[in-house]
Amino acid sequence: ALGGRSLGLIHGPPGTGKTSTVVELIRRAVYDNGWKVLVTAPSNVAVDNVLEKLVAHNNGSKSSRRSRKGKSESSSGNAANAFGTAPPRKLRAVRLGHPARIKASIQPYSLESLVNCADGTEVVNDVRKELASFVKVLSDDKARYADRRVARREVKVLRSELRQREETVVDDLISSADVVLATNVGAASSALNKYIKKGRGGFDLVVI
Repeated sequence: ALGGRSLGLIHGPPGTGKTSTVVELIRRAVYDNGWKVLVTAPSNVAVDNVLEKLVAHNNGSKSSRRSRKGKSESSSGNAANAFGTAPPRKLRAVRLGHPARIKASIQPYSLESLVNCADGTEVVNDVRKELASFVKVLSDDKARYADRRVARREVKVLRSELRQREETVVDDLISSADVVLATNVGAASSALNKYIKKGRGGFDLVVI
């Protein structure tokens, strides 16, 4: 699939290891080829299943294949990279979508959680507080005309600044991610569209 020029198809009945194969494909694309990957699926559950396996090594867990007799099988060559051997670094993943529809175990990878922990978020929060103080002046019937005029001007400026700063935080998170995951519909989100339109490089591989 990695060697294909344009399109690869992984096909098989349930339980044959399609998800595991896709996860290894993504990890090889990131660690071996240095690619940026977009992963989409029809449902939130399917997306979360891929992400959960993808970041298993980030949490220090190890996996190995087991034979039908129950004995552990070691993989040879490059394939060993996925089964039990820690990758060179933690995989940076961003899960787009509403937090309520994302598994609790992978919430730390949701865009909302990552934004809350991002460096620029503290400044964004300060701008929000300042904006709220001016909005309060505007809603105060007893405020002087001069104060309301100043507040109206500041609200306009601060809203513009807030929007730009929020977009910058989101854009930086998507830009620095190795893998971005979303449902098929979620892949059309405004955050992803803005990232693409800014020409930050797009994606080297798309897995549907």
